[in-house]
Formats: sequence, structure tokens, C-alpha cells
Amino acid sequence: MTIAEAYKKVDKYLSSEFQSPIIVDLPSAKDLSEFKTHYHVGKNRFVGSHKYAIKDNLPDIPKLLNDVSLLSGTTFLTGISVALKLKGAKETKRFLKNFISLEAQGKLILVTVQCADYLKFSDPRISAANRVLIVSSDTNHPITTLLFISKKLKNTCTVYSDGLDKMVEYYDQSADMECNVVTSKTKKDFPLSLIPIRELNSSFDSIVGIYSALSGIEEQWGTSEQWEYLANTLIKRSNWDDFLVSEYAGIPNLANCFHQYSSYSPNKKWAHFVSLKVCGVKNNEYLSYVLGKTDRYENFIQNFYNFILDFDTTNKHFRNLYLERRNILKNVAEEGAASEFCKIVSGKNEKALGYLTDYTWSEKRMLLSVIAKYRDIYTIDKVQALLTDVSPDLLAYLKKFRFKEDIFTHYFEMYKYCKIANYISDEMKEIVSEQAIKREYNKYLVPRASIVSKLSKENALVYFTDAMGVEYLGYIQEKLYELGLVGNIKYGLCNLPSITSKNKEFVGEFNLSNTPVRDIKAIDEIKHNGVMSYNYETEKLPIHLYSELSEIQTLLKHVESDLLSGQYRRIYLISDHGASRLAVINEHENKWEVSEKGQHSGRCCPKSDISEKPEQATEENDFWCLANYDRFRGGRKANVEVHGGATLEEVIVPIIEITRQSASLKCMIDSQSTIVTASFKKNAVVRIYISEDFEDVKVLVEGKYYEAHKTENKYYYTVEMPDVKKAGMHTMDVYVNNSIIAQNLTFEVKKEGINERKFF
Repeated sequence: MTIAEAYKKVDKYLSSEFQSPIIVDLPSAKDLSEFKTHYHVGKNRFVGSHKYAIKDNLPDIPKLLNDVSLLSGTTFLTGISVALKLKGAKETKRFLKNFISLEAQGKLILVTVQCADYLKFSDPRISAANRVLIVSSDTNHPITTLLFISKKLKNTCTVYSDGLDKMVEYYDQSADMECNVVTSKTKKDFPLSLIPIRELNSSFDSIVGIYSALSGIEEQWGTSEQWEYLANTLIKRSNWDDFLVSEYAGIPNLANCFHQYSSYSPNKKWAHFVSLKVCGVKNNEYLSYVLGKTDRYENFIQNFYNFILDFDTTNKHFRNLYLERRNILKNVAEEGAASEFCKIVSGKNEKALGYLTDYTWSEKRMLLSVIAKYRDIYTIDKVQALLTDVSPDLLAYLKKFRFKEDIFTHYFEMYKYCKIANYISDEMKEIVSEQAIKREYNKYLVPRASIVSKLSKENALVYFTDAMGVEYLGYIQEKLYELGLVGNIKYGLCNLPSITSKNKEFVGEFNLSNTPVRDIKAIDEIKHNGVMSYNYETEKLPIHLYSELSEIQTLLKHVESDLLSGQYRRIYLISDHGASRLAVINEHENKWEVSEKGQHSGRCCPKSDISEKPEQATEENDFWCLANYDRFRGGRKANVEVHGGATLEEVIVPIIEITRQSASLKCMIDSQSTIVTASFKKNAVVRIYISEDFEDVKVLVEGKYYEAHKTENKYYYTVEMPDVKKAGMHTMDVYVNNSIIAQNLTFEVKKEGINERKFF
């Protein structure tokens, strides 16, 4: 029957003298709401079953029936359907049969919802007397599911009934597909239930049950504590998307917010992992690959390290995958994971170098270990090519600094490679032995003092950088360019022996002009004190080099800060002496025994200690100073590096004037030179523009330097490059006074005559 027809029959019952109870069954919560509104008039009384239920329990039905049967007037009884159906079909039918047989003092109407299947009585007189009114509907109304929520998860839900007693009132009125109830009861307490029951007994269950976007997550992704954290965090947001925006700036940023990783709590890092798993990654192929193979956050960082090994370095996609990995690793690097990765990557043998980064101590050591182990396979050029992505700082250290004297350029290129490869090559031994006798630096270079005397002392600050030799000049060039600073680099000779006490004369000159001088001892302390694991007796690899470079970078940032303050116009970096690593790893004593044990690690000794002049020693200030890699017998071995002798790396020292680069300085390749021609007989020539007039301009192309020559226009320079023959794109760095003013300027070389031949 329709609801309208039911109204007529109920009205007829209410106006009759008939006292026996009747039942009205409705198909939906909407119909129940309309029914209650229709009859909530006059003296009609509505009694909800929840009034007979104690906290988190179903109603006391016998007491309910007893009480309502004694009421006079008209009483509508509601909210009993769910309580009956939770007990099963048999109990539901038994109650409804008992109710219809109840003797009541007044008019009593039981309003049920979706109980039609249980109102089929065997006595036909009941239906005939219109005591059971079943309202039908053209619409199929599904049964509302009950969601039992554990009390400990109460705070993870926004809409719920707090206990079964509240639920029985709400259930029949709910038009939702699911009715949430916080209860201590479980599904097992209602084994015969006619209502579908789901349970949320854990935070994981609550997340899956409440947020449809997370229905595909897997419990193994996290611990119970982690899922509880996520559930409690989600409840503070309106939905899953709002959570992603508030925590990680939204889905598009998920793969890009690793730069904030260090500030995240452990739980937030884990939730980020889950978010990545749920949402996927579109702009990072390597991250997507790792996520697809990782089911637990505990393995995420280790897998992020290791899975790059699934790809060969010759794979055409490898470099892109490596760079994606490196870009994230700089923010998430962990020493423990890196150490384990290094054990595994060692199985790649000479290819291992291409998989490493320089973000952790373990990888830095592994990197140097691989170079040293396979130095016979590698060349300097090959190592530099591999280091381009792997270790930009080490690459900058190896970058060739062009001295005016080719012998020094070649010497320090070899010296730096031997230092990181942890050996002395045959060529290096030969040159050092030769220079130990010739000592050609005396022919080409002037003492440091003569250079310092000509420096402007006006608005200047001096950093006395103890033990910073010219081996670092290529690195300093790169870092100055990154900081937007200009370095006018000069170099000269220190006094012998190459020790600090004999090389402080320049400090006095600056003191006379009231120019402040700051002592920088950090580099020298690394070389002498064997801090951390640097001691050569226990660590043969030159791992200390990374700390040396780090100290120089820190120093240059201080220089930048001082210049930006406006207090100084120029800052000088001046060293007292250099130092030699190769003299340490040479581990060779000559035949002369010295009496002053341990003085300067045997690199020099007072003239009075020995009567015979060693062939490979030079005399100065009443000292014999060794110019090869030997040490006098009896001298204490150096911890890390050594000075006091007269090798080029100990004797040649930098004098660097640093200023701020002009904001107006511009450098570019002339538009007519972006494409140039070359052939066997014709050299490639590029014209460059510089917005200021300079005398000393050179360019670096593919590891070779070329002089730039002025043209009739003082702002244009031409560069002839005899060795640039290969067709294709090339890059150029531009230097002025040994300072980089532009990098990676591109030009194209085409073979002359190719286009012409096409016409014949």
C-alpha cells in the first residue's frame, strides 16, 4: 500500500473503539520522518526505544512493552527495528508476534522500518483487520550498514552515535548508506544480525573505512602507532585533499617537498611516504620506481639508495634516473643507509663510481676508494667526466687552474689527481725529482712579499689562510663564481723552510697600514692534527680533502658576508705556505739522520744537523729543505699532510684579491658566432662580448684554455681554438684575471664545406 493509504487506515484505527495494537512498516528513513511529522499533533505520544536503554546497550524490550501497554491515549513506539534485527530473524518475528497479541490500555502503534519480511503472520485475521500495514515503495532502499567504531578511535570520526543506545534512535532515521556508532560491542556480539556490520578496531581500519581515497592502502605500510598518527591528523582536516594541501602543499608538490624533509617529524616523514604511495608520482621516474617496489617506510630510504643498481650506467635513461635520485638524496641522505649501499655497490667494480654521490661520509670514502683501486683503468679526463654528477666539489678541485707557466699548470693537474687517487704516478715522480734539482720556480716566480707590497690596503681586510696552497685555486675560482664574487688571483713564493714561523712577514706590512688581519687555522689543523679518521697511519685514503674543501667554502661565504656588509671594498686571502700529501704517502726516508727529532716531519732540518748538502735539498735561512718527497731520517711521520720542504705544492702560495662582481657586467657570445665553421685547415673562431674593458681574458673549452684577443672594438674579443674541430654543440667558460665571469656559453661548430658539397 501507499503511504497515503496507510494514513487512512491508521486514522480509521485511531477513531475507532478498537484497542488492540497495530504495526506500520515503512520502507525508508524519509517515510519515517514524514510519518512522524504527520502524526506528531495533538496529544499523540511518541516513545523512542532508546529511553529504555542504558549506555551502549540495546533497549530493555520487556520493560518497554510493559510500560507502553499501560499507557492511555495514543502512543507511537519507534526505534525498535534495529534492536530487533541485531538479534536475528527468529527474535524479530517472535517479538512482532508477541506485540500484535499485546493487551494495551490505549491506542498503541509500533512503527518499524524495513521489517516487511518478518510481518507475515499465519493468522489471516490480523491482516484482514488492518493490524499490519506494510507501506511499499517504487524505489529500492538498501539496508543501511552499521559501522562499529572502537572507543579508542572515537576521535578519528566526525559523525557517529556514541553508544548503541543513541544508535537505535538514529538508525531508522538515517538516510546514509552507513550508520557510525562508537561502541565497546563487536560484530561477534551479534552473530545473527540481519543488518550488515563493519568494524573499525584499529586506526588503519578507521582510515580505510572513512576515507574512500585511501581504500587501497595496505596495513603493512605502517605500524599501529603510525596509522594512529595519520588518523588523528586526518580528523583535523575536512578531507584527504585538505590534508595533502595543509601538510605537503598538495599532490603536485609531493615529489618536490623533500627539501623540507629534515624539518619533518618521523611520523610526518612516514605519512609523506604513504601519500606518495596513494597519489603516485608523475614528475620523478626514479621515485615512482622505488615506491612501486617498497611496501614499508622502514625500507624506503635504503631502497631509494639501492634500486639505482637495477640500472646499468650505460642505460640511456640512467643519467636522468641518477639525477632524480641525487636531487632527493641531498635532503634525505642517511649515513646508515649509505654505508649499506656502499657494501653492495662495491660489486659493480670500476663502474661503482657512477652510482655514488658525495652526500655522506661512507660514499665519499667509497668514491675515493674506487678511484684509487681502478686508477690504472681511469684517466684524469674519465674521472672528471664521472664526477660531473657524482661529486661537483671534487670535480671543482680537479679543475685545471691555468698558471702563466705551463709547467706549473701540468704539475698541479697531476698532483691533484695523484692526491685523490692516493698514489704517486711515475710521471709525477719524474717531474718532482727533476724539479727538486732544477727548482724552476725560482726562475719564474717572485716572492710573496713583492706581490703583497703592491696591494692596495685601502678598505681592505686580510684572511691569513694558514696552509692553503695553490692546489685549491681551481676550486676557489668555481666557488667565487657561484657567490657572485671576483677573484684577482696571483701567486708567488713563500720563504723557506715552508713553515708558518718563517712566513708571517706580510702580516706586519698590513699592520703598518692598520689593515685588519684574521687568522684562519682550520685548513692547517686538518693537515696536522689528524682529526676524525684522517690520520694516515689508520686511514690511507685522502678523505680529509672533503673537509679541506668544506672549510674553504665556509671561508668564502664569510668573505661574501664581509663584502656585502659594505665595510670592506676588497678582501685578501693570503697563505703562509702550502702542504704536500704526496710527501706523506711516499713514506721514504733519505740517508741523513737529523738530531732534532720530529721537526716538521723531516721535511727540513737546520744546516748544523748534517754536514753534507743533500742533492735534492735547497738552502735558505740556515735550513736544508727537501724539494722531493723524502724526509730526513728520524723525523716524525706526518698525520695527514706535511710542509716545511720545497716542493711546488709547499712553496707556491696564493695571493687572492676578492671583490664583488659588478651587477652591470655582461658577457655573451656574439650572435654572429653562435655557429662557426672549422675544418682540417681552418680553426674555429668565436667572438665574445664583455661589457667592460679587460686585458687578461681567456676561455676554457673542453678542458683547454685559449687566449681571447682584443678587436678594434674594446668590448669585443676573438678566440681562436685550434683543437675544437668536432661538429656539434660546445660550451665555453670565460675568465678575466683568473676569475670566472661566465659559464656554459654555447656555440655550434659545423664542418666547413659540407653544405657546399650537397649542391654538386
